[in-house]
Amino acid sequence: MPDLRQPQGGTKKLHGIQVRSKADIDAQNQMIEARKAQEAAKKERERERAKLDNAINPSAAERGEDDFAIPDPEHMTPEQSQEMLQVFALQQMDRLQKAAGQFQREHYELALDTLEPLITVLDDLADKGPDADSSVYDFKDEVDIELAQLTDASFRPDGYMPSLGVQALGRELKADCLYYLDRADEGLDTATKALRWDPWNAQIHLRRASFLDMKCDEDELEKELERTYPLIARDIDMAGYHFYRALNLIHTQRIPLGVAHLVAFKDFDTDHELADVDPMLAQLDEGLHHPGVFASIDSKEAKRRLRRAGEHYGPSETGKCALMRALEKAVATGQRDAVQDLASRYRRLLKTQGDHDRLEEILAGKKVSEF
Repeated sequence: MPDLRQPQGGTKKLHGIQVRSKADIDAQNQMIEARKAQEAAKKERERERAKLDNAINPSAAERGEDDFAIPDPEHMTPEQSQEMLQVFALQQMDRLQKAAGQFQREHYELALDTLEPLITVLDDLADKGPDADSSVYDFKDEVDIELAQLTDASFRPDGYMPSLGVQALGRELKADCLYYLDRADEGLDTATKALRWDPWNAQIHLRRASFLDMKCDEDELEKELERTYPLIARDIDMAGYHFYRALNLIHTQRIPLGVAHLVAFKDFDTDHELADVDPMLAQLDEGLHHPGVFASIDSKEAKRRLRRAGEHYGPSETGKCALMRALEKAVATGQRDAVQDLASRYRRLLKTQGDHDRLEEILAGKKVSEF
């Protein structure tokens, strides 16, 4: 049987980085550019920052401009502390976006080098800083918070605190770099650490699944996918689930069912954003000496096979409800960019007429989510 773990038809690109939604990135970039323009126009800001750096760390003047200064409220006024927190946050996002750009240009080692100082600071914050508190999280978006409430009875949305650092985002990007460098053990450890900060994030779970697949750990891969499934609220994550479930089934000799998952994958990754699985289907047909049998299976037949076998096809009720609840809140609070982003995610993930009707009701301000 062919080894589907070897890159075929672009499958090595599976599950690339999405640091944040386009709306988030645009808003962050605008904030960064505004900050840079302000600092360029007002030279005295540099002098104020130098004074604050010296208040935090007497040796700050010896650091390079890319190094980090972790705010220490004990040595600062509340106004100074807030100022340094803003500077610190922008430093982190600047470095994260620089590494993300290097990643997207396939400069994975360079991206890791860029991330190294940031990860060191994140580790320090997590070990003995404000982020050491167990109630601190680094959620990627509001859907993760809704999933937390739906799946963990102890989670209180008014009780958690946002991380001072980009704990989950930074580690997720590092794990993506390690995936493309085939460093499975390091990558698995990094992805596992990222889950401490956003345990309800399906993307991070799927990256962890990718390393388990790389390590040929079929039992743990199957468990990871079952943990992931209830958290899926994006079409690309649904596609990633089908892909790794397919590999898990095929490599444990449950080939026809695995093929059904590969076909279902195409329903959720219509633009080949993650992978083109058609060459994989053709490879299976050739390896098993029945040309065209698997490659000719359509979406309707794949869905029927999966449902008859008790396998998952589309998202769970939990995932759908989390997405709807997040969208309802964005509509109610007038967050136009969030409404646009979440509605687009909804359309790509949920495609029946009933789903579309519910979306129109939500956008009209009606509450339709139930759980």
